[in-house]
Amino acid sequence: MRKRLINVFTGIIIGVLLTGVAFAASNINISAVMARDINIKYNGELQEFTDANGAVVYPVMVNGSTYLPVRAVAELVDLPVSWNGETRTVFLGTTKGEVSNEISLFDVNHTKNLEKNFIIRDEELLVAKGSAGNQTFKNGMNYSMWNSDYSFTREDDVITFDVKGYKELTFTTYSTFGDVKIEVEGDKDGTLNTFEVKEGSIVTKKINISGNDKLRIYANGSTGAECRIFEPVLNKQFTQKSISSL
Repeated sequence: MRKRLINVFTGIIIGVLLTGVAFAASNINISAVMARDINIKYNGELQEFTDANGAVVYPVMVNGSTYLPVRAVAELVDLPVSWNGETRTVFLGTTKGEVSNEISLFDVNHTKNLEKNFIIRDEELLVAKGSAGNQTFKNGMNYSMWNSDYSFTREDDVITFDVKGYKELTFTTYSTFGDVKIEVEGDKDGTLNTFEVKEGSIVTKKINISGNDKLRIYANGSTGAECRIFEPVLNKQFTQKSISSL
């Protein structure tokens, strides 16, 4: 899972904004300003942060520095975040000694020649050129439509992934040529999610795959259409659930 930094703008310091969290031995009362006039953009897109209850939260100015809510920022960049009320500690990422619930889809058992035929080796192909700017990914697989209105590969060559025990699949799709329709299929529940990706657009999805042992990803498009699937990650927990204490 990528841990991308947010380039907000020069002079903005991303800080922890948790009511009552102590940074020293004791709490200190400070004067702060809720800066509703500050806009936060991520990869060119304007962001609106919310708390666990869905209420909008804003940046806070303290002595000329700008602080953002830690939970909202962590979720934006797919960084695990948790809160221990007893020790009053915020945990970002995987804590020491903890076994991660995440694994790359490429690392589970699968059929067919994934490494030979699909995995992207050229680093230039790991760059998605969207309207809001370029995004670079760590890994991905590339598919080309060989026949109009048919899956991106022949049925006999569609890859089946072993996903037993996992609840969620997250990945980003980028269409390099033509519009494509992505379908995620489970062996127990059939079609789990279907969505369209316009040419040149970048779409990220979190899909509930719980209860399924096998998984396939299809795509349909006109002859010559191409799409890439970047950084597919399986998780044993539902990451979209907010942590109520943060």
